[in-house]
Amino acid sequence: MIEMVIDSVRINLKTEQRVVILKTLNEDRNLYIWIGQAEAYAIASSLQGKGVIRPLSHDLTKSIVEAMGCKVVHVTVSDCILQQRAAPMQHA
Repeated sequence: MIEMVIDSVRINLKTEQRVVILKTLNEDRNLYIWIGQAEAYAIASSLQGKGVIRPLSHDLTKSIVEAMGCKVVHVTVSDCILQQRAAPMQHA
């Protein structure tokens, strides 16, 4: 398993597609994940410590996990099916 952190959220100026860039901690490797506009805004706002006006489904998931007294320990990108990444969460 390779540990990664969010490096940035960017916009391709030609196509206007959004991408979140994950970066390895120990190596110079990146993983690019194309995401939607709303998701890009939500991730960028969170990284900047800002809230969002309209919560998305991941905000609901986060609230449920926290209400159970848990926290997400890590997420593993374990598969890529039809260009969709499968990433089960592990919580404690």
